[in-house]
Amino acid sequence: MYRVLVAQYGEKAGRLAVGSQSGSFWWREVAKIRDGVGVNGGGWFEESIERRFGNGVYTFFWMDSWLGGVPLCVKCKRIFDLSNNKLNLVAVMC
Repeated sequence: MYRVLVAQYGEKAGRLAVGSQSGSFWWREVAKIRDGVGVNGGGWFEESIERRFGNGVYTFFWMDSWLGGVPLCVKCKRIFDLSNNKLNLVAVMC
């Protein structure tokens, strides 16, 4: 996935580039979240990136609660409905 994003948006100093104004609105908003722009305290994403559920072996992207105790399938229902694989795992630790 990283290579696909680099091909689309480029890379600057080892990080995915944001892109120009003519680029994707969605990607510019994701980059703002990553950089803590417009969020009180800034940097919350980087500080909160690690999450462990249950025993930490399986973490379901859509079904597990990430922030505020609400799973993404509820919080982002429209995107979830478009998802081809609703049981995507974020990580499987062996």
